[in-house]
Amino acid sequence: MKVKEAVIENTQKEWQITLSGELDAGNADEFYSVVSQAFMKEPKNVHFICTDLQFIDSTVLGSF
Repeated sequence: MKVKEAVIENTQKEWQITLSGELDAGNADEFYSVVSQAFMKEPKNVHFICTDLQFIDSTVLGSF
């Protein structure tokens, strides 16, 4: 299973990224790309909301 949804919101203070589903080695590159593009567009704090995230592999955590 892949990330069901990654909603990226640009607030005045930070990027809020709401995740659901699973993050693993199979989708780590895509996830990194999406987050990096947002950050490069406008560097600021990134806040991950993982309430509905069912699984995250350590390879994804290591990508940042």
